Amino acid sequence: MNEEESDIELVPPTKDRVVRRAWAIAAVTCRAFLEISDNPHEAAAIHSRLLAWIDTVGLHSELEPAELEMIETELGELDQRATTNGTWRAEGLVVLAWALGKAEIPPHDRISNPYEVSDSIYFLSQDALNLSKNLRLREPEELAEFSEQQLGLHWRIRDYSLTPQEMDFRKFATKTWFGTMSLKGIPLADDDLAINGMPISVAPESEFQLCQSIAMERHQAINWLDGWDEIYSQVDTST
Repeated sequence: MNEEESDIELVPPTKDRVVRRAWAIAAVTCRAFLEISDNPHEAAAIHSRLLAWIDTVGLHSELEPAELEMIETELGELDQRATTNGTWRAEGLVVLAWALGKAEIPPHDRISNPYEVSDSIYFLSQDALNLSKNLRLREPEELAEFSEQQLGLHWRIRDYSLTPQEMDFRKFATKTWFGTMSLKGIPLADDDLAINGMPISVAPESEFQLCQSIAMERHQAINWLDGWDEIYSQVDTST
């Protein structure tokens, strides 16, 4: 975050907007997983149900044009990139569900369960509009702490991708160029970020790549919750 960005007045989304954005991401994630389903008949039925549910809850106004196009694409015709990107959106979804008090965010080196998370926010429920009225956003202090933590996590992961060497992450967190960073809940190994119990510098490449994808999606979600951009896909995740 540079000095110019620090002067921007952020306008976080309302609770109702968070609910609808979470549903939109759940719809994208659902459509992506339907593309790789090994049960085409069940997938077709769920796809029809998904399209009908979007009409029922009036979600069209929240969906971005590219999201709606992706969701409406016939089964079997979604390209691999859209499918992969759609499944990864689940890591942003869990952050929004957590912000609504309906899910816990897994560690930075573990993926979420998109089915459980989607169910927790009443996705595809015929009574979703009524049930969602009882949802409440977490306190601003909780969101701020996670935002601070996620920025630091993503910074360390991105920094390592550019300069793959060890560092004293514990010491770095006490005074970074973007402020202090909370290490609460972040596993460390040899004073560096841990991935599956190992220092990031010795973690297998596949596990590092997994963490990198998780970090980017969760960082985008919390930045959207912070109010960096009204349009989810345009939210910046610079570190």
